[in-house]
Amino acid sequence: MMTVTHLDDRERVLKGYKRQLLGGKLSSMEFRIIRPDGSVRYFWAEARYAVLDKAGKPLRTIGITQDVTERKMVEQALIEKKQKLEENTQRLEETNAALKVLMQHRDQDKGELEAKVLSNVKHLIEPYLEELEASASDRQKNCVYILKSNLKEVISPFTNTLTNKYFDFTPTEIRIANLVKRGKTTKEMANLLNVSESAVSFHRKNIRKKLDLPQKKSNLRSHLMNLR
Repeated sequence: MMTVTHLDDRERVLKGYKRQLLGGKLSSMEFRIIRPDGSVRYFWAEARYAVLDKAGKPLRTIGITQDVTERKMVEQALIEKKQKLEENTQRLEETNAALKVLMQHRDQDKGELEAKVLSNVKHLIEPYLEELEASASDRQKNCVYILKSNLKEVISPFTNTLTNKYFDFTPTEIRIANLVKRGKTTKEMANLLNVSESAVSFHRKNIRKKLDLPQKKSNLRSHLMNLR
């Protein structure tokens, strides 16, 4: 048997067999053998009793040997399937984490874009329109009015619910207002804007104040969602 036992298992099987003879403790073991055609088979052997000499010392053991190759193949297939499942699960978790980061950056970038557009309109365009309107003829004033109306229409996709009160918000307050509308928590907004939670709370209070909302009786998100 030892001549056909797989080289990697030979030492372990030999030690186990000697341990049985010296200690008299019968046990079982699993090992591989190499067939004449080079194929590998798995065997399970169990010693049932020992053959003793006249002095009572064990000479050899007698037991049963069973080919368990089919069972080992099934076990190996299950192990490989489990490993593949774990790898796929890990890849999905990594993908979900990456998507979450991308979504956070998208929300942040969108908020920054909206804030920048509104800020530019307020500080770079509106003052000139106001100045032009103050010194314009009636016909020119109508043109300015049309320009203002069209300007609000142009930037409305960036803000969804653009109102005159939004023009009183600071860029940071605009970003926070948009994040509030998307249902972000104070902690999530702090992470997205890279500020402290107390800073977010401070700006939220300012937003409520500018919208004339009581501190506790009105829901800020509901109010922002209903702005037209």
